[in-house]
Amino acid sequence: AQDQREARRLMRVWDMAESGNVGAERVLAQLIDRQERMEIERRLSEKPKAANADKLGKKQVDKLRARDAEADLMAELDQEA
Repeated sequence: AQDQREARRLMRVWDMAESGNVGAERVLAQLIDRQERMEIERRLSEKPKAANADKLGKKQVDKLRARDAEADLMAELDQEA
């Protein structure tokens, strides 16, 4: 509902600015700047979440290390044999 109200407000200001109202042009520029800042903030807030999604937990790291250690041991035993 808030987005719809903001969209209606933006359209009213747009129409007034198109008809030559200088004050409406100034308000329109402010509204556009505000929307752009909000979009930038939204994009920046999403980036850390994506970075954290790729990070492995302690148990996952330990499991990978154990698997690698086992593979190294088996390769060493095969080489000795």
